[in-house]
Amino acid sequence: MLLARQSHSGRLNDSADVHCSFGAHLVCCKFCLISTWLRLTSTSICEFIIAIVGTAAPDSEAVGYILVVFVYIYISFFASNWGPIAWAIIGEIFPLPIRAKGVAMSTASNWFWNFIIGYINPYMVDQSAGNLGAKVFFV
Repeated sequence: MLLARQSHSGRLNDSADVHCSFGAHLVCCKFCLISTWLRLTSTSICEFIIAIVGTAAPDSEAVGYILVVFVYIYISFFASNWGPIAWAIIGEIFPLPIRAKGVAMSTASNWFWNFIIGYINPYMVDQSAGNLGAKVFFV
């Protein structure tokens, strides 16, 4: 490959490299899209299983174990997909002249809404306030 690039017929080899890398990119993108779709679907399925099982028999010990297992599965899918995607997108979506301000505003918005969700959630599941319990996963 190095010899072909050094010779005068290197243009053919360079174009073949471009086509091969483009083909590999398409295969990788399809794999990544399918993998991402499966992880996103899996997080939704885990949420519905937690909500349905937790609502159907909230006082069973076996249900408690099932809920813990599916919360762990949910966290593993979330941490490999949704979690880092937001940070990758906000780092790439803004053009260079406004990137610093855009990333700062996006990060502030992310932290703000995480705070709001973290602040409201205990009231939603508390028995004296919202009394949703496991039904909060339907929200």
